[in-house]
Amino acid sequence: MLNGWLRALDPTGPRGDRAGRWALALSLAVAIGCALPALFQAFSGPYVVQDDARQHVFWMQRWLHPDRFPNDLMADYFQSVAPWGYQGLYRLGSILGLDPMVFNKLLPIGLGTLTTFLCFQVVWHLLPVPLAAFSACVFLNQNLWIADDLVSGVPVAFIYPLFFLFLKGWLGRSPWQLFSAIGLLAGFYPHGVLLGSSLIGLDLIWQIWLMTQRSPFQVQSLLKTLWSQRRLEFSLLIFSGLVLLPFLGKSSQYGPVLTAAEAKTFWAQFFQVEPAWAYWFKHRRTGLIPIDWWEIDFAFPQIILTLLFPILWWQRDRFPLAQSTRPSLVFVPQLLIVSGAWFTVAHLLLFRLHLPNRYSEHSLRIVVAILGAIALSWLVQKAWQWAKSRPPTARLSTPKSKGLVLLITGLLLIYPFTFPGFPATQYEIGNHPQLYEFFQQQPVTIRIASTTRETDNLPSFAQRSIVVGPGFTMRYHRRYATELLRRATDLMVGQYTPNPDRLREIVNRYQVDFWLLDRADFDPNQLQKMGWVRWFRASPQEPLAIAHRQAIEQLRRGEVPVMQMLLNRCQQFTDQSLVVLNGNCLRSSL
Repeated sequence: MLNGWLRALDPTGPRGDRAGRWALALSLAVAIGCALPALFQAFSGPYVVQDDARQHVFWMQRWLHPDRFPNDLMADYFQSVAPWGYQGLYRLGSILGLDPMVFNKLLPIGLGTLTTFLCFQVVWHLLPVPLAAFSACVFLNQNLWIADDLVSGVPVAFIYPLFFLFLKGWLGRSPWQLFSAIGLLAGFYPHGVLLGSSLIGLDLIWQIWLMTQRSPFQVQSLLKTLWSQRRLEFSLLIFSGLVLLPFLGKSSQYGPVLTAAEAKTFWAQFFQVEPAWAYWFKHRRTGLIPIDWWEIDFAFPQIILTLLFPILWWQRDRFPLAQSTRPSLVFVPQLLIVSGAWFTVAHLLLFRLHLPNRYSEHSLRIVVAILGAIALSWLVQKAWQWAKSRPPTARLSTPKSKGLVLLITGLLLIYPFTFPGFPATQYEIGNHPQLYEFFQQQPVTIRIASTTRETDNLPSFAQRSIVVGPGFTMRYHRRYATELLRRATDLMVGQYTPNPDRLREIVNRYQVDFWLLDRADFDPNQLQKMGWVRWFRASPQEPLAIAHRQAIEQLRRGEVPVMQMLLNRCQQFTDQSLVVLNGNCLRSSL
């Protein structure tokens, strides 16, 4: 059986070979198999939402119900920063009658299957061996489903199918695939355009260097030769620049993007990482290496195989399949170079190019899937030759040796699927259905104030506006960041102030119709554990952190907040320890 999976076949595709067709079918089956548990979880109840979708999808209810989220700061902000292609796809789903939240849950299985198909095609072009293409798809799906990017269905989920489409077009020099991929990347995940265009540019530089080595350097003839031979590449670079203009030059009604110095005030905990090296290598948003690799202690076989690949390449004459591996594999080190370069630039221009890890983690997942699969194929083919050559009198005869090779290969491919929590989905399950139903019965124009973690679920499950929520703190623009922190501070002050006038001022300022709180939060020990300050990543010197400390001290002195005194008078709904206070009652009682 393995003989057919280790033969080099037609590089144009696996259609003419049974093993190749089986490899493609099994690859797609793996993709669907990884996505199905997430799909079942997504539809396991009426109140289930993916963590990132709570910020990036909830506002799309406006397309089905234009009266939803009126004058909502967070809905307006996330709508303004959503890429046009991402908005267009969800808008199309809405036109077809699909609720955006339902569409969000259906996307991962489609994106995962498409990514797997394109990955198979890319690896087949590099090494047309069924085991190599199948292994790459397995490795890639393990990488995709141990993280929550693909399952989120938000812009980052589209980098994988679109960048593999770009790689497929680049390796085959297909103009329509390349232009389509770059255009779509600009509409869904512009960071991918920077990576792709830089890969093209680096290849051009490499070709220029090769040309200067072959002939004396003459600028005019060199440029003429380059233009005639590399017209596609130059056209792609020009096109990339044009489609990136909206991304790089886009102004925002929420002010300029935060500088690193400003972020140390607005987003202090972003920089408070120990040990210091972790900020550069292990941080969820600024680290070079995917955080999920650290969480599994780099136990992915493909990571180890990728690290072995330079050694195997150095000794490639010993591996027969190395002769069938195409030179276009050179794009892998080129991709690592451009990813590292943009990672560095993103750190130097922090937040202006979004987050640094966006330029490294996706590339690394793609690279280890490809190189790990090629390395595995080389090693397995060599081991299979060794097994077939064993003499009958050897302790490990040929059948046993073949069985051992099959067993080790299978374990390397299957082992990561046994990781705890695989696949990772980050689906949030609503634990207070009666609370959501209560708010759903209220007018769509209401605004809810709260300092509980449950606040983040209300826009998705109740489809009602909140004053502020800790899950909406991915703030990169100055005006938005300032307003978020001000609101978070005001709610902390309002909930614990002993001054009725101060509470009345805050209730009126934000036009609060309902105030949701947890009875336990009036216990100073519980309040000390409260994550409000941590969720907003406030520094100890900020007003929010100061208000939090003052509230704890006040409760310990025995001072009763006005809000606590009005609990019984103004409560309109209770669910376990959660209490909903009526805003009009608060106003009339102050």
